[in-house]
Amino acid sequence: MTATEDTAAGAADATTGDTPADDTTDETPTPEDAAAPVDRSDGDGPEVVLEARHLVKNFPIHGGVLQRVHAYVQAVSDVSFTLTRGETLGLVGESGCGKSTTGRMLLNLIRPTSGEVLFRGQDITELSAKEMRKLRQELQIVFQDPYASLNPRMTVEATLSEPLRIHDKWDSDGSDTIRELLERVGLANEHKRRYPHEFSGGQRQRIGIARALALRPSVIVLDEPVSALDVSIQAGVVNLLTDLQEEMNLSYVFIAHDLSVVRHISDRVAVMYLGKIVELGNRIQVYESSGHPYTQALLSAVPLPDPKRERERERIILTGDVPSPVDPPSGCRFRTRCWHKQDLDVAGVDTSVCEEEEPLLQIRPSGGVDHPVACHFAEQRTVV
Repeated sequence: MTATEDTAAGAADATTGDTPADDTTDETPTPEDAAAPVDRSDGDGPEVVLEARHLVKNFPIHGGVLQRVHAYVQAVSDVSFTLTRGETLGLVGESGCGKSTTGRMLLNLIRPTSGEVLFRGQDITELSAKEMRKLRQELQIVFQDPYASLNPRMTVEATLSEPLRIHDKWDSDGSDTIRELLERVGLANEHKRRYPHEFSGGQRQRIGIARALALRPSVIVLDEPVSALDVSIQAGVVNLLTDLQEEMNLSYVFIAHDLSVVRHISDRVAVMYLGKIVELGNRIQVYESSGHPYTQALLSAVPLPDPKRERERERIILTGDVPSPVDPPSGCRFRTRCWHKQDLDVAGVDTSVCEEEEPLLQIRPSGGVDHPVACHFAEQRTVV
């Protein structure tokens, strides 16, 4: 499916600048079990609004004269996590690791091959199109490309009013609602009569965010919302998302490959590689005491603002290409590029288990890791 097709599908169903703030000013979470979501509720515990259970998505590959299926792309393989009210879960990884596919399955824009997506206890993968449309009020998405996700023939007012009209929420106060939405995302009421091409990239993304907010959802999937923006604009959009979350108690799934942005906005972080989650923890666990060799390699590539520390730290270079999701390696999917396995082989350690047995996503106390990691030889390591 192309980006344009994704956007059209999302808009039809739903309607239905990288300069993050200094991390030293963030509220640093204390180390805890990563499987336990952030508790921002006033009741007995955090309310789980969205849960993914063993999600799998295989895309068929057709070939030959009769265009028969001869193989499958294993885009997502057995992904599970929870999202609580008011929480931000960051989903990071290389391009092609299955982040966006996972995000679209959470909204039922893509039907999973197997697995469940529970919204407040209800499996939305079993819902009909009519039943799903009613639920779109609670589940929204902001796409990566702000220009492709907006209809160039529709004014801002028409774009923002469309979901309200489709869901029978447009009334005599509709103009006031449009004005409030624009003010909420930092735009003026006079902008409502303009077309998308009359705005900058950052302004267009703010319009996309306003459209997602129109129906007052509980969950918003943010599919790389700042990667297409200039660095000077990214921080403004990220700060806007943070302010809106505090104001409306929103839950975010924040998909990105920029680890600096993810660290700034996320409460918990899930790291994906070749369709699987390989590490899951809160922000301090993943960034300051990561346990998976892949996460450590990603963090070593994050530039540091201190030139001295940048020169002195060790950079982890991954060798080889990413394996094909059509035929992933046996056992651990990362083993063909794993620098840690290579070091253990040189030291004479038997690593045959990496080829024979797929590692489970679990806490590895033997390596000093206090959060779930999918690695047989996980070891805590501070990289950033």
